Amino acid sequence: MSPLSPVGGRRIVPDDRHVLAVPTYLVAFSLACIPPFDAAMQLLPLQIGQPRWRFGAFGLVSNAFMLTLAGFLVAFVASAVFEHRRTHRVLGFVALFGAILTTVGLLLFALDALQVQRDVTVAARLAFRVASITAAAKATLAIVTLFAAARASRRTGDATRARVVQPPDGLLVATPGRAKKVV
Repeated sequence: MSPLSPVGGRRIVPDDRHVLAVPTYLVAFSLACIPPFDAAMQLLPLQIGQPRWRFGAFGLVSNAFMLTLAGFLVAFVASAVFEHRRTHRVLGFVALFGAILTTVGLLLFALDALQVQRDVTVAARLAFRVASITAAAKATLAIVTLFAAARASRRTGDATRARVVQPPDGLLVATPGRAKKVV
């Protein structure tokens, strides 16, 4: 439906904030996609059969989690602010899938860390532990954030719809971001 289509006998004109939707989504996409792509390019050639490579790969990818989460959050908030319900719902599913994938990755990382640990020299053990804990902490933060976003997408879908509430002194008609009292 066109933003200028007639609804209820009047024309709806988009407010100025919707002009920001495209650049906001572009920034969100850039933040969410470029860091993991850069990390993936550093992982070539793939050596999936090597526990040391898998350990290092997860550590490297975990560094990209923070910017990726920031981009995802920008897109998630933008979809709520601009009332793009389908986008919001899709981002919720992406968040759930990402949380599950990251959880599996973290579990496999823990197994690889145990396997690689026996090959670490005494001098490098502290660095190994710090790297392991840091990667696990970043992954855990990503998992919690993504599960929270998935949960929020289910709740905000209902909250972004227009609601009508009857207060004692009149009718309050509220839409996201605006409230109007009708007597």
